[in-house]
Amino acid sequence: MPVDNSEALQNGDAEQAVLGAVLIAPEALSVVRGKVGADDFSFRNRPIYLGILSLADHGKPADLITLTDELRDRGLLDQCGGAAYISSLTSAIPTAANVAYYADIVQEAAAKRRFLHLSNTIKEQITSPGADVTGIIEKIRAEIDRIERAAGIFTNAVNLRTMEDILAYKDPELLIEGLIPRHSIVVLSGWTGDGKTLVSHEVERSVCDGLPVFGNPAFNVHRLGMVILFDEETPAPMLKERLVRMGFHSALPFRVGHFTGLRLDDKNHFQIILALIGELHPELIVFDSLIRFHTQEENDASGMAPIMGRLRQLANLTTVIVIHHTVKADVDIRKRSRGSGDIIAGVDLELSLTKTAEGDLLIQSAKSRGRPIEPFRLRIEDTFDGGLVVLYRGTERAPAERLGDVVAEALADGPLAFAEIGAALTEKGLTTSRRSLQRAIANLCSQNSMHVVVGTRGKKIYSLNPDAHEVRR
Repeated sequence: MPVDNSEALQNGDAEQAVLGAVLIAPEALSVVRGKVGADDFSFRNRPIYLGILSLADHGKPADLITLTDELRDRGLLDQCGGAAYISSLTSAIPTAANVAYYADIVQEAAAKRRFLHLSNTIKEQITSPGADVTGIIEKIRAEIDRIERAAGIFTNAVNLRTMEDILAYKDPELLIEGLIPRHSIVVLSGWTGDGKTLVSHEVERSVCDGLPVFGNPAFNVHRLGMVILFDEETPAPMLKERLVRMGFHSALPFRVGHFTGLRLDDKNHFQIILALIGELHPELIVFDSLIRFHTQEENDASGMAPIMGRLRQLANLTTVIVIHHTVKADVDIRKRSRGSGDIIAGVDLELSLTKTAEGDLLIQSAKSRGRPIEPFRLRIEDTFDGGLVVLYRGTERAPAERLGDVVAEALADGPLAFAEIGAALTEKGLTTSRRSLQRAIANLCSQNSMHVVVGTRGKKIYSLNPDAHEVRR
């Protein structure tokens, strides 16, 4: 049996300095959380760090008295060395100014221990009779990846894929037919108060109970299962009222992290979210809303890129919906989302929600890595028994008059071919079918509002000319 000397690599002084700094200056915990996790501490100090986290997450100050009581209540005080050891932590460091430096030492020592433990495990397994070398190699790769992620270490090796590898990838899966791909990041964006959260709740409940989303059979649920909602927006009484009115009940596989204070840019918080996914195996997790789950400036691409990277890690495990606020709705739907362009660049699908003059909700795919979703309308209505429903109201097709106006606007800058007109409409945020566009153009021609030139190859070029008719050259 190989000897495990990993305990010799612990840095007790650095661990005590980190714990002492947090007890002296509670604000230092935000720095520490971004660098180390509970597993980075030794057997003796780990419960102390977890106790500090528990107090902080419940809004309580972590000092010598509250921490000692917390550990005593959990039956862990003796394991930590008793009240005397807890009291000695604050004398281990005179100031919290260098807490980041000590946290780095703790993290580095923890990474070394993990690698040493891995090497001992490899030696033990590889020398055993009938060792499964292939299986051991796979375990080594997985463990190294876990250690690197825990320590923030990345190797320079890049595994390039061949086209044969790409063709072996799985075909896309669906969470909701015609709407949401599985293992995707979906942004539900809209102006404040327009109904984003209610639309999200409708999706959440459908994934829990299997009923078609918005009552539309075309939006069937392909993956029924657990849903986790992280809500940092809705007051408790209002959240309860909404969920009950929308048909949520205690038998549904539904969990809510309500005002947990979790942040995606906090390493320890992110590990908590990963642990919850590993424990509950949800089919969908929802963040309401994005701005509440980080401390970065949303217009700063360098600050938002790591957050979008962590959402991608979550999407590798489940499907992610993020509710996001937009700027005013009178601009192109592709430019409405607030903050850095890296936010939308990092998602797979953006469903843009706009309230219409008739009171409907218009849903459009402002961005889609797959086939764009045909715009459709929803209506939020009260039921006779006091419930609340979000109903499908059909696809959104531009009226011929409106479409003709937009075509004329597109041609105001000069002649365009048919495909170029379609691209110009898309640029203006208007989605329509080929047939509808053909009808609108024919209508303009019949009114002598459009001049059509047919080239030698039969390609038609359209321009505005109220006094002309179709000619050939």
